[in-house]
Amino acid sequence: MKKKITHKIFFLFMVNTFFWLNLNADINEIFLLPSSIEESGLMTSLYSISQDINSIFYNPAGIAINNIKRFGLNYSILFDNIKSGSVILNFPTKKNNYSFGIKYNDLGDITFYNDYGEKLGVKNLYAYRINIGFGNELFISGLYLGISLGVQNIVLNKEYFLTTLNIGGIYIIPIQETEVHIGSNIGSQYNFVEKKVILTPSLGMKYFLPEYKSFVSLAYKIIDRTDFYSFGLELSFIKNINLILGYEISTQIKDWNNNFGIATKINLTKRQDFSIGFGYRTLNNLGNILSTSIEFRL
Repeated sequence: MKKKITHKIFFLFMVNTFFWLNLNADINEIFLLPSSIEESGLMTSLYSISQDINSIFYNPAGIAINNIKRFGLNYSILFDNIKSGSVILNFPTKKNNYSFGIKYNDLGDITFYNDYGEKLGVKNLYAYRINIGFGNELFISGLYLGISLGVQNIVLNKEYFLTTLNIGGIYIIPIQETEVHIGSNIGSQYNFVEKKVILTPSLGMKYFLPEYKSFVSLAYKIIDRTDFYSFGLELSFIKNINLILGYEISTQIKDWNNNFGIATKINLTKRQDFSIGFGYRTLNNLGNILSTSIEFRL
C-alpha cells in the first residue's frame, strides 16, 4: 500500500514540473545540435529519459544508471560552417556515479549589418559548455536522482555567460515481464548579462516491449517558449546493433515544425567495450544534421 502511494506522489511531482514560470531561452537554440547519437533519433525526449553516457547534457539521473566507466566522443555538423563536438567521461564509485562533459559549438563566420543595411563586420560565433554531475539510486528501488552543474559561454552579437543547474529523476517501474521508465528534468540557467533565470522543464516516459526487445517513448519539453512533443522507437532485435527512430513536433504560437531522425549504434564487442554510432536528423528549416560517435569502456 505504501509503495503504491509513493508511486502516485512521485508521478504527481513530475507532472507538476510543467508549471514553472517565465520561460525565455532564446540563446538555447545554439545547443540544438545533438550531443549524442541517441538525440539524432529521440531528439528532445532525451531531456527526460536519457540513460546513456551523455546523460549529463540531458537528464542527469541517467548518470546513476550507468555503472560502467566509459569515455565518449560525439561530432555533429549542420552545413559546412556549423559544427558541434563533445567529450564525456562517466566514472562510477561505490557511493555515487559521476560524469564530466565538455561541448563546443562553432557557428562559423557571420556578417553583421546595421538597420540601414551597412556592413558592420564579420565575427566568428561560438559557444562552449562544461558540466560536472553525479547520480545515485534513492531509498526506493528503481528511483534514480541526478544533479548536473555547469557553465556556458556564448558569443553571438554579444557575449553571454551562464551558470546552469539540472535536477532530474528517473523511476523504473517493473510490470510483470515489462517495465515503464518515467523521467523528469528541470533545467535552470542564470544569465549574467540579462540578469535573469531561465527554466526548461521536461517530462517523458518509455515502455519496454519484451517480445520485440524494444522501447517506445513519448516526451514533452519547453525551450524558448516553444513546446516540443516527441515520439521515439528504440529497436535492438538485431544482435549488437541498436536502431533508433524518432519524430518530433514543435509549436510556437501558430508556427509548427516537424522533424524526424534516425540513428544506429553498433557494439563491436559482446561486452560493449567499444561502439560506434551514426545519426541523421532534420532541424526545422535550417537543414539536415549528420552525427557520429565513438564510445569505449575504460
